Amino acid sequence: MKPHSKFNAARRALLFWCLFIGIGAVAGAVGMLAAPDGSALGMEGMLPYFQVLPPAEYLYQDFVFPSIALLCVNGIPNLIAAALLFRHKKAGIISGGLCGTRVESICCRQGNPLRRTTFYTAQEAEPKAC
Repeated sequence: MKPHSKFNAARRALLFWCLFIGIGAVAGAVGMLAAPDGSALGMEGMLPYFQVLPPAEYLYQDFVFPSIALLCVNGIPNLIAAALLFRHKKAGIISGGLCGTRVESICCRQGNPLRRTTFYTAQEAEPKAC
């Protein structure tokens, strides 16, 4: 019987998280591409909040650009890292760690209550009547 390895346990945990994030990102991107108005995922009410971002007139008229960004930033890299981890490649550990670090930095940036700079204020984020 092979002794329990901390390395193998860590690799399996990293594999789980890469698959979890990657499959979730692909599912979210497919949902947003299937209904660009956000109705498939119940996000149609969020689109007006994107309208205050700087390039809104080009990128945020619907959810096509956010779905492509989600797929490119979280979906494909995490699934590639998972495939490398399945094959027991060292590059899988490195790329999985980098993907996890990137996701964690995004979460910390979005959830930091001490940040002072934002792209828009709360008043600007309120949907405006036409």
